[in-house]
Amino acid sequence: MIEKNPRMYGRLIQAIRPVLVRHYGRERADEILCAAEPVYDRFLVETPSIGGSKNKMNKSLEMALPFFAIYEASGRSLTEEMVDEMMDVVMVSRYRRIGRVLNMNRLDKPWIRRLAYRFARRIADEINAHRGKDWNNTWGIQINPEGHDHGLAVTLVGCPLADFAKAHGYMEIMPWLCGTDEKAASALHARLIRHHTVAQGHETCDYWFVGDKDTSAR
Repeated sequence: MIEKNPRMYGRLIQAIRPVLVRHYGRERADEILCAAEPVYDRFLVETPSIGGSKNKMNKSLEMALPFFAIYEASGRSLTEEMVDEMMDVVMVSRYRRIGRVLNMNRLDKPWIRRLAYRFARRIADEINAHRGKDWNNTWGIQINPEGHDHGLAVTLVGCPLADFAKAHGYMEIMPWLCGTDEKAASALHARLIRHHTVAQGHETCDYWFVGDKDTSAR
């Protein structure tokens, strides 16, 4: 079971309501949002905890469940365009603000790369120690398993979002959610090079971030 975060849920609903109003009209949008909350509450009970605030990757699951609830409450009528707009409001826009001061074209400066990997390994070690135990099916993390000599690369093993979507019959919208990673990378002046995801039926999702001025990496 996942503990409800009313503040997060309220902010998310407030942010995406205008998107629903644009596409459905005010009355239907409010009907969807009203119907979504009990669905969301049920999903919280049904979903294994992945460590809550102790897990630095928990927010991805915490923010995805309301989208699944709204998808269900809408009669599964959300389109890719709607989900893309909602994700832009709640996630990508935040990365754009970060991108004003963080430019990932600087990733290949040796000291920045060392610092980034040191931080990533610290998170990976903590999460991997709990995976399959008290943090259930949280993502596992492999640091640069293919040995890329530039950029920043991690591989995520398994995916609680895909597990949830598969269990509830929502796999059709997983590519829309996964596509947000590329848009977030672009906001940080980076390219995400990815060859497979769990949502596509693989065991892992690969992430290789390189600066958007780097045209050599494929």
